[in-house]
Amino acid sequence: MRAIRTRQLFQGPDALAPGVQGSARAGQMLSDAIAGTDSVDIVVFGDSNAGSAASCGYTFGWSSAMSALGAPTYATPLSFCHSEDGANTRSSGLFMPWNTYYWGGRSSVGSVGTAYTLTNRIAVAADADATALNTTFDNLYVRENTARASSATTLQLDVGASPVDDAYNGNIIVILSGAVGSTYSTNWAQITGYNGTTKTVTVGAWATTTPSGTASFAILQTLLRPAAFNNGVAFVPAGSNYTSPAGGPSVRLNGGSQLAAGPTGGAGVALQYRVVYGKFATTGGKFRLRAMKGVNTLVAGSAADIPTSGGTGYATATLNFTSSTTAGAPDEMKCAWDGYNSGVANEVTGPFAAFYHSVIRTSYKGFCVSCLNYFGGASTAFLAGMLQAMPKYLEAYLRELRERQIAAGGSGRVLWWLNSGINGAETGTTWTTNAASIRDAVYNVWVTTLGYPAGDLAFVMSVTHPVVTGDPGAGTWGANRDAVAQAASEWAAANVNDGKNVTVVDIASVLTAQQIKDRNLYQNLSNTLYAAHLRNGPTIQTSPTYSPTTFTGLADAVAPDNGYTVITTGIIRKLIA
Repeated sequence: MRAIRTRQLFQGPDALAPGVQGSARAGQMLSDAIAGTDSVDIVVFGDSNAGSAASCGYTFGWSSAMSALGAPTYATPLSFCHSEDGANTRSSGLFMPWNTYYWGGRSSVGSVGTAYTLTNRIAVAADADATALNTTFDNLYVRENTARASSATTLQLDVGASPVDDAYNGNIIVILSGAVGSTYSTNWAQITGYNGTTKTVTVGAWATTTPSGTASFAILQTLLRPAAFNNGVAFVPAGSNYTSPAGGPSVRLNGGSQLAAGPTGGAGVALQYRVVYGKFATTGGKFRLRAMKGVNTLVAGSAADIPTSGGTGYATATLNFTSSTTAGAPDEMKCAWDGYNSGVANEVTGPFAAFYHSVIRTSYKGFCVSCLNYFGGASTAFLAGMLQAMPKYLEAYLRELRERQIAAGGSGRVLWWLNSGINGAETGTTWTTNAASIRDAVYNVWVTTLGYPAGDLAFVMSVTHPVVTGDPGAGTWGANRDAVAQAASEWAAANVNDGKNVTVVDIASVLTAQQIKDRNLYQNLSNTLYAAHLRNGPTIQTSPTYSPTTFTGLADAVAPDNGYTVITTGIIRKLIA
């Protein structure tokens, strides 16, 4: 294990590295995880720099930087179980090296071969069990119907919409890809006003284009986009059975995963598959967990059905297993909650809902990076509003992070990373006000609702990286950034003793705008520099090799021009200095 010089837990700003203000708690957490003496879960939350599908953003930056500094990986990211984006696969940067997540989209096959739709969002108007669960989880899903008219700044809803003025203010309206019940498109807007007489919402601007006057829409309290894909809750209604095809929803540990192989390969390691699922007043729902190798060879499975009855809410199901090896090399492991095309014996029976799943290595300490939200174009105020709208959802997420980390051998620490500022007319006042709102939303759920120790939660925040004024993508940020960054640092210093463990790092103290440009660390968009994002340098995957005593290829080797890795490494070095 890597030896790291540690510091006292709480120090004044004068004890921190240049460009760092606030609490020293985050640095201690990172030091302990790098040394392997405790664990930390890093939650990435922000705009398009958090984790876009194209660049992987700070989700990849934190993962690769921590690995390069010697921190072991103790878990896969805590991820959604389905997505509104249809069938897809995502690996590497957004889900840490050598881990892959699959989701099967909305349309799958039931156990008797009949067509069946796995509803990725809870359709509140269609099912009593879904409605009850949605009500418990902050009424995230508000309404879904077909519009009657539209303009660049308005959308007239269906005649059954609320008669109350301002009823939907602050909510997100998303245009669907087709009829009611279809997947979300990339066109959305935030509702700024609502006329209950005409049933018309007013929006600031549509993300892509003015929708048609008969477009289908969904109104949501908030719209999380973890790892750049629209978050969804897998739902099977009462009386329906479901099992996925072979490429269905699953967590996969590829051959080079630290979790599957351990430090030397050889014998398998003790792992645990975990699923956060919904509970219902309606009886009859059940499911089983499976861990497999190869196409569908069972390694371990639930000994009995897991019932979903017992009142409306959520719980966690677990499956302990040992990773499988062949000739000293780890097999690819697949973990699934839906039977994974294994027949009637393992199918899901509704009512059933799956929120999150992940795999941990038991009796092991280290780190993990999970992207709770990437949202292109989001201002700090927009991000703050999302968290304020979802306390119950956030409760389930934070509870599972802590409980799985403790189950693996850590003490249950979480570090929340926020990076924002370039979107909207950000000022020092707006950034600090909304950063405080984000801090308080997370802190209040952690300390007040869940009763967890304040010392096990820390925040690292930064305003968007510096840009050269006039460069493509820089907008007004080049002129505004210094004032926003200064206000952020002063805010952190002024609140160093409030017990909420916030650290603000000025990225300009890691690299200036000109240094980022000179090192070619800005995004290359269609062969043109784009300063709003950093560069996603090429990933070099070396084939892992194994013997009873050696293991190479633990993680992706990252080219030196990955901007997010370079910046995050500099941030971590400042925090642990």
